[in-house]
Amino acid sequence: SQGYAEALRLRPRDAISPAAQALREDRPVQMVAGGEVVFPPVSYAEGFRAVLALPIRSPHAEGVVLVVHRTAPAPFGDHDVELLMTFANYAALAWEHAVLYERSDVRLREEQQTLAAIMRSMSDGLVLAGVDGTVLYANPGAAALAGSPSAALEGVPIDHIHATLRERAAAPAAYDRERA
Repeated sequence: SQGYAEALRLRPRDAISPAAQALREDRPVQMVAGGEVVFPPVSYAEGFRAVLALPIRSPHAEGVVLVVHRTAPAPFGDHDVELLMTFANYAALAWEHAVLYERSDVRLREEQQTLAAIMRSMSDGLVLAGVDGTVLYANPGAAALAGSPSAALEGVPIDHIHATLRERAAAPAAYDRERA
């Protein structure tokens, strides 16, 4: 039912919660209705008669438990538990990768912003071109030397900037020698 997910909230001190017990004991915990343990009433009311709780171990996912239910009052076998533990471990690994990717993405953006600020603040002209000779970036110093806004230089062939700089050079022949 819609209210089941809300009713299933993890309460760490709940003595009859298989999920809380799995976290406390750091091991899989299963309960079967009709056994000697008190079966969680909220799960019983929902029609479940067996529950297996597997802690997901991850430094970035505290208090996460995989909970699997059955409508039949039958215990989960060793093979089932092993298979679901493997799934839980893969889920933890995927979670770790997502966290690491997010962190590296944030760090990369920060480093790009720092590098861009350094390049913008340089008084010398700096032009970055791709392997195809297309200008990828021109800082304000390069824009001033070329007499064009930085945005106008980006995407043009590097030869266009060389031609402009040669035209503006006091000694075009010296520019040609330095370029060679």
